[in-house]
Amino acid sequence: MGRTKNIGEKSAKIQMAGKVIKQSQPPGHFYFLMLLAITSFLLYANTLQNGYATDDVMVIQSNSFVRQGFRGIADILTTPHLRGYMVLPNETYRPLSLVMFAIEYQLFGLNPSLGHFFNVLLFAGCVAMLFLVLDKVFNGTKTIVAFLTALLFAFHPIHTEVVANIKSRDELLCFFLGFLSLNFFLKYIKNAGSKFFLPGIISLFLAFLSKETVITFLLIIPLIFFFYKNVYPRKSLYVTIGSILCAMAFIAIRALVLHYSNNVISPVNMLDNSLAGAPTGAARIGTSILIMGMYLKMLVLPYPLICDYSFNSIPFVTFSNLWVWLSLVFYVFILVAGLYRLIKFRKDPWAFGMLYYIFTIALFSNIVFLLGTAMNER
Repeated sequence: MGRTKNIGEKSAKIQMAGKVIKQSQPPGHFYFLMLLAITSFLLYANTLQNGYATDDVMVIQSNSFVRQGFRGIADILTTPHLRGYMVLPNETYRPLSLVMFAIEYQLFGLNPSLGHFFNVLLFAGCVAMLFLVLDKVFNGTKTIVAFLTALLFAFHPIHTEVVANIKSRDELLCFFLGFLSLNFFLKYIKNAGSKFFLPGIISLFLAFLSKETVITFLLIIPLIFFFYKNVYPRKSLYVTIGSILCAMAFIAIRALVLHYSNNVISPVNMLDNSLAGAPTGAARIGTSILIMGMYLKMLVLPYPLICDYSFNSIPFVTFSNLWVWLSLVFYVFILVAGLYRLIKFRKDPWAFGMLYYIFTIALFSNIVFLLGTAMNER
């Protein structure tokens, strides 16, 4: 009986200590979050004085649906992305940012300062959400690393176009909502209840409505929940299946909207993506690989930054070009090293970073299929 009592007392003390630790974590995280959010906001506060620029004409200033305010939201939700401005081939379906613009127009009229304010505020949220997700993925054992990673993300100048261009609200929403869904899923895995599962699915679906590029999370989610957070395999399976069903629902809605809007499917225009005008297949693939190398270079040396990599800004190259092979070698190394470290060390943060980069950048390689542009910093 005495031994049983001692064990019970020790167990109670351990549980109480755990509660104390859990209670002491939020204040520390709060200060990290506030520092990240304030720093991120201040970094781009100078954009608040800017006006509209470039593509803002299409999504705000001259968009007939957006300029109807609340009355235009139904049209925004049932038509392709730019149908309120013009009819294009190969249209997309990204209504969420336009809905926000319509609400802003209804309440405040044409107000670029307010548009920039919301972009900067949303970017601050993206940085904070990145920190929360990274910290949860590694069970709070890499909090300083997660903080420094988010801080570097905030300071990296490659985000300038996305934050400073109001039109790129779709990118910011996609990132914020995608990572918000990961945050909810991580809470769902950790807690016994299922109250975080549905908010995670909803957040992911809203991320799809922001921009379809969040489809890459169908690779990121299994990576996180089967290799880094596989405490409850059944829950990990639920999260993965739920995410796939969420993606399928979006794809179905997108297909219906584009079909009933008489969207025309046509080959990518060379003026939009110079790779469409490559003289040979080798030149197209070689230049695509070179561009992937340029993305790596900009992560380390983000200079010069260009808002539009249109026709003739990137000369065509073939496999006789040394930089093509160096780019290819670097990407093979990142993939192989990431997989090796994932298998050998299981919960290795380096493996996570490498594979996250490979999985998300692959969609923009222009190797399997051509996108609407050869290269973009956003």
